[in-house]
Amino acid sequence: MWIAWLYLIFGMGVLYFGAESLVRGAGGIAQNFNIRPALIGLTLVAFGTSVPELTVTAIASAKGEGAIALGNIVGSNIANIGLVVGIAALIRPLRVERMLIKREVPISVFAIVIFYLMSIDGTLGRVDGAILVLCMVVFSIYIVRKGIKEKGEREAGGLPSRHGLGVCIVLVFLGIVGVVAGGHVFLKSAVSIARHFGINEFFIGITMVALGTSLPELATSSIAAFRKQDDMCVANVVGSNIINIFCGIGIASLIAPISVDPSLLKNEFLFLLGFGMALLPLLKTGLGISRLEGAMCLLAYAAFIYFSYIT
Repeated sequence: MWIAWLYLIFGMGVLYFGAESLVRGAGGIAQNFNIRPALIGLTLVAFGTSVPELTVTAIASAKGEGAIALGNIVGSNIANIGLVVGIAALIRPLRVERMLIKREVPISVFAIVIFYLMSIDGTLGRVDGAILVLCMVVFSIYIVRKGIKEKGEREAGGLPSRHGLGVCIVLVFLGIVGVVAGGHVFLKSAVSIARHFGINEFFIGITMVALGTSLPELATSSIAAFRKQDDMCVANVVGSNIINIFCGIGIASLIAPISVDPSLLKNEFLFLLGFGMALLPLLKTGLGISRLEGAMCLLAYAAFIYFSYIT
């Protein structure tokens, strides 16, 4: 069993460093095209940090581990707000642009609502997956058009890149290889550990796997907070949560229909919706999140973990 734990740690490490390479490369490419910080966070950085979730979810779905796939996305999205935003706000109070609050945060809440409505019948089928992927396409077109319109209005100041375009492309490629390999190893070991101890696989997916795949968001947002890139920090979380649902669950459902446990709709989904909607009043208060509010996010996340464990 200790070998499975070693593989779990190894897979988590590969996921993290692969995503870190992907984020640095994507950020460098974005800066070469002078894209605004919030847009970098919503697009390339969000996609980069979401690759572990997308990879683990797709692999889990292909292997018939629907509970792991679903738990990973739900748990990751909750961790992104409760854990990632909470820690980043403790590092320093966060301030974000008004447009992010007016447009992208409501879109993330809409994604949760449509995710919930599709799950009510107990199954996320291929039609549901196609609709979610279509939503991802529409969201991507919206962001691209917004980027073209706003290009050049301000300097891009997200994750700084010290490399040329060619090196950044190589970093993106290496990052993709890393997260795919790490996702496979991580998932295999997590399922093995869950079965050995007789632990509910959904709980493993919503906690251990979700935490592991949220490490890139945690690292990126923490770095952004240290560097006073608040827009990048929050946009990364918002964009990642949107991508996780539209793209992650969408692709997983297209690969194979996913059964939804009725208890999920009564428990974890309510936490997910609560965390998602909490961003609106938190951000509207002074257009940011204070250290106290960050601490509240962490306490709420701890309560979620405890509730998931006892139920």
